[in-house]
Amino acid sequence: MPHKKTDSAPLPRRARHSDVAKRAGVSPATVSKVMTGRESDRISEETRERVLAVVSELNYVPRSAVREMQTGRTGRIGVLLTHPAAFGNMDPYHLGILSGILSKAFDYRRNTLLYTALEPGADTLRQELLGGGADAVIAVGNVWTPLVEEVVTRANLPVVYVSVLPGEATTPRSVPYFGVDCDNEAGGRLGITHLTDLGHRRIAVIRGRVASNASFVQERIAGAMATADEATANLELVEYKAMEEVIKRVADGAPDAPSAFFFIEGENILGELYDDFLPRYGLSVPRDLSIVTFNSTMMSEYASVPTTSVRQPLQEIGETAVRILAEFLAAGASADHGRRTVVRLPVSLEIRASTAPVNR
Repeated sequence: MPHKKTDSAPLPRRARHSDVAKRAGVSPATVSKVMTGRESDRISEETRERVLAVVSELNYVPRSAVREMQTGRTGRIGVLLTHPAAFGNMDPYHLGILSGILSKAFDYRRNTLLYTALEPGADTLRQELLGGGADAVIAVGNVWTPLVEEVVTRANLPVVYVSVLPGEATTPRSVPYFGVDCDNEAGGRLGITHLTDLGHRRIAVIRGRVASNASFVQERIAGAMATADEATANLELVEYKAMEEVIKRVADGAPDAPSAFFFIEGENILGELYDDFLPRYGLSVPRDLSIVTFNSTMMSEYASVPTTSVRQPLQEIGETAVRILAEFLAAGASADHGRRTVVRLPVSLEIRASTAPVNR
């Protein structure tokens, strides 16, 4: 049986630029000037209010491509995630940073554009950045390749680097770049001070699996070493791959074995530490080892042994990155050639069940 044809109502047409001009009795150029809102465009207040009233009545919104062409701005802040952990099963560090970015972008009425194209060659990333997808970029992560760094630098956009500053750029910049991080050196000091106050004098500082040479790691180690020297404590720097050997020394009761571990890069190792390494050698926290980590997210708070940790204000770091860029873009200011401005936010120590007075 053939289907009976039914008449369907045509889709409503979007209001156009010309519709606003006609209804308001002004030229299309005047509508453009009102919509861009530039102070240099001399439009009387009466005309501006009349045009805006029609814009509201017709529910008119300029097409984004046209608006970008008129203003030279997209209204978007790009977010570049450079660490593998930022994709897929996102860790609490990136969740905290991104939460702050999205929250503050909302306050400034800015959209965010997520850049994830880090394929070999970074051609897609290069095209997006140079093609004007965003007005500025927040680069989040502690894994930088020379190629990605070069792409970001050559785009010549205002950039805020979170956690890791780039190396000295060989490509000249005509706009500044900024950095936002916690006070890493103070964090290193806090962790060691807490342990030495508990009587620990042999402490292993455990590096991570990815970013041992990153600037933030070196800053934390510098703070830890300075504090250990002041307290006449022995600090042993240990790569992650050698950690099990140190745990074995603790289990064997070696006289030079540490009584505490400070995981200076983060807390991703805690599950493996508490559920595998320590039980394998019959060790208990904090009876045999005191443990301190960095970041103090839910990974430390809800570990099988709630873990003492240096807290960095992740959400505030993300919010600060957006505020810096939004205020810079609003000011339209010129800047010193390649200027570096770094904001460091304070850290704190959250004491939990993983630390106790030295037991040997």
